[in-house]
Amino acid sequence: MDANIHNDAELVMRVWQGNTEAFDMLFKKYQRNLHYLVRGWVSNLQDAEDCCQEALIKVYAAMRDRKEPRQPENFWPYLKTIAYNTSMDLHRSHGKFPIILELTEKLKIADNSNPIDETEMQEIVENMIDKLPKKEALVIRMYYLEGKGVDEISEILNFGQPWVSKRKKRGEKLLKKLFKNSEIGGE
Repeated sequence: MDANIHNDAELVMRVWQGNTEAFDMLFKKYQRNLHYLVRGWVSNLQDAEDCCQEALIKVYAAMRDRKEPRQPENFWPYLKTIAYNTSMDLHRSHGKFPIILELTEKLKIADNSNPIDETEMQEIVENMIDKLPKKEALVIRMYYLEGKGVDEISEILNFGQPWVSKRKKRGEKLLKKLFKNSEIGGE
């Protein structure tokens, strides 16, 4: 393959035509950035590597299965979207859901000049949860941090599932509002 080809659209077209070497070039071009990005979404190195690998497999399969590639020039945004969704799937399977990830991602974006480590981020999010009304804080903590389902929380607290769902939804809304109004989330 011509080593001078660095254009994503041309590489995607070659992958679509069956050229695996072109996919290797795309992979090498974005491997470091992808790993760095996913590492910010998942809690440990092994999970990050697994998510990157799975995202690349999904992207490759999608590229090969399409009748024709859509927007081949947008390979990197497409890869990021697949990697993000793969990371969210992992968190869902471990009982950690997007609201906490969304807040931690916003913390990273909001404070780029002074990076916050995972422990600090978790502490900030937990402090925000503590500012919620007690019922909402309890449900949010059990649901997002402990990975319990609505039915399990309902059983533990001896309240109906509609009550738990209502507290969860209200807690999520208040948590987003708290973040938005905080020093970190304020614009």
